[in-house]
Amino acid sequence: MVRFTILAITALTIGISDAAQTSCASDEVQHRYPRPEISLDTQQKSSWAWNLSQDIYQEYVATYAHVNEARVDWRPIITTATSAILDNALSTTDLSTVEDVVSYISSQMWHTETTGLVNNVTFKSSQTPLICDPMSTLIYGYASCTGVSILFADALKYVGIAARIPAKMANGKQIFSSRFDASNGVAHPMAWDLENLEVPGDDRTVYYQDACNKC
Repeated sequence: MVRFTILAITALTIGISDAAQTSCASDEVQHRYPRPEISLDTQQKSSWAWNLSQDIYQEYVATYAHVNEARVDWRPIITTATSAILDNALSTTDLSTVEDVVSYISSQMWHTETTGLVNNVTFKSSQTPLICDPMSTLIYGYASCTGVSILFADALKYVGIAARIPAKMANGKQIFSSRFDASNGVAHPMAWDLENLEVPGDDRTVYYQDACNKC
């Protein structure tokens, strides 16, 4: 676990932009951004997360952001909410597979009675980019598709499930998903910031076409 934590922190620190690093002292990087030890702790306890490879963990679990949402220290509060959900489920609900966990968290994440948070969370259109980071979504109690998706993906990351958010191009023909590592040279498009090509992505068009054609 210690080795995994060191590798995750190293990968995340390298991935932080120069602008982000100059805005905070080096000893604050772990506090302000990654906190991978939180998701690692849960992963060690969760059978559905035991088979994740190191590469998948570092790219889609330990990462602290999806697109260009505000960088906030979301893991502690998401830990509280998701832990409450899992604690309520473990004695009554079968959570033996990733699909079980995703479905259960999706059904419980939006209600104060199951998360213990102050506000319910609902969908409200046209809120991005003003409200899309997880803390803003929780404080306001609403967000549009991007903010709701980021909050849900971050909750899944906490329980050791690899998660990222998709985006469809305006032409409706291409679908991308966000990633942290920019080595593939692909940009993740953002409808609210179309000229911004700084967010890495994957072209997942073929995957979604194959999946949807089976429906």
